[in-house]
Amino acid sequence: MNSTDVHKPMSSIPVTKGRKPYVAPACKRLSPAEAKELLLSHGDPEDPVLQHMLKRIEEIEKHSGS
Repeated sequence: MNSTDVHKPMSSIPVTKGRKPYVAPACKRLSPAEAKELLLSHGDPEDPVLQHMLKRIEEIEKHSGS
C-alpha cells in the first residue's frame, strides 16, 4: 500500500455521491369492511386469532353504524 492509497476506498463497491431520502414506514388505514376482506382472503378462517379479529371488526361496525 502506497501513501497515496490512504484516501481510496478499501472495498470494490462503488461509493454513491448522494444518499436517497429516508422514507419512514407507514401503515395504510383500512375501513372495517376492507380489513375483514383482507383477513378472510389471506387467513385461515379456523384460526382462533383471526376469528377474534373478525369479532372485533363486527363490534366496530355495530358502533360506527356501518
